[in-house]
Amino acid sequence: MGFKIENGVLVKYEEEKDVTEVVIPEGVTSIGDSAFEGCKSLTSIETPEGVTSIGYKAFYDCESLKSIELPDGVTSIGDSAFEGCKSLTSVEIPEGVTSIGDYAFAWCEKLTSIKIPDREASIGHYAFSGTKWLEEYPDDFVILNNILIKYKGNEENIKIPDGVTSIGNYAFEGCKSLKSIKIPEGVTSIGDSAFEGCERFTSIKLPDGVMSIGKSAFAGCKSLKSIKIPYSVTNISESAFSGTKWLEKYPDDFVIVNDILIKYKGKEKNIKIPECVKSIGYRAFECCENLTSIEIPDGVTSIGDSAFAMCWSLTSIKISAGVTSIRDSAFAACRSLTSIKIPAGVTSIGDRAFYGCESLASIEIPEGVTSIGRWAFAQCH
Repeated sequence: MGFKIENGVLVKYEEEKDVTEVVIPEGVTSIGDSAFEGCKSLTSIETPEGVTSIGYKAFYDCESLKSIELPDGVTSIGDSAFEGCKSLTSVEIPEGVTSIGDYAFAWCEKLTSIKIPDREASIGHYAFSGTKWLEEYPDDFVILNNILIKYKGNEENIKIPDGVTSIGNYAFEGCKSLKSIKIPEGVTSIGDSAFEGCERFTSIKLPDGVMSIGKSAFAGCKSLKSIKIPYSVTNISESAFSGTKWLEKYPDDFVIVNDILIKYKGKEKNIKIPECVKSIGYRAFECCENLTSIEIPDGVTSIGDSAFAMCWSLTSIKISAGVTSIRDSAFAACRSLTSIKIPAGVTSIGDRAFYGCESLASIEIPEGVTSIGRWAFAQCH
């Protein structure tokens, strides 16, 4: 059969005429991106026990696929892995799976039976959208392994059921009728865009124990003016409260939550970050076009994704000795930056961290850096 395999990865299956059932060869450990994409005649696929991951769009649009048995060793199912498998009626996800990607089973129109292991796994955006299983779910709160993945109701005032530990990505997105919500103790994370566009919210109280608030979690909640954030939160995105009255009326240029600088609202050219800050969050200074120099205090340990991206006038920055990680795209497109000295404590530099810093001619990287991401210094001088 038409299998292309490289180093254990099934890179591509070339569909053969009149073949409806295939057995993936032993020795394959990963089903690669788009490996079976668009194989419209396949009805059954058997995978060997050695497979541990299912890639992006691996079985995308296999519209005749009725059954597939995932082996026990699988730990991850990629974005859109089974999207558009219109004939798939049931799926059993192995115990070892820890992540199910965005749109993983979206638009599997006949999918009515889903078995997910008891262990908590991350479930991506719209993972089961367009399935009969979601449509016919018998409760307004769609809960999988203590993760609230979707609210289907139209109530104005609700209480999330006890036992929920995570509010998933997009769970309440666009619930325009929702005025108030009570989040129970035990919830530890609020997913990306979890409450985005809930326009009638005026206040929100997060319980003690919440540790992370995702990207755009409350974005577009334009009436939201009162927020209680517990000190347990250690991970919060700049965009979490974009478009809210709370962010608009925050009384300082530096928006700081639990020692995390999540947004700079000022217009100054030369700034010094307050001493209380321990980390600089996602997109905190992104597109601050006036910014020419910045001083980071010694207490800062991490610089978040896209923290200073597209600060086009930034010519000088002193990264403090306490910093240990510089995340993805942290200084991307800072095209006026001419030199950078990375302190000895840094161990990781993310993907595209300095991508497009076209004037950057001098870079000092310490020996302690053990991880440098893809294109970290691409398109530098």
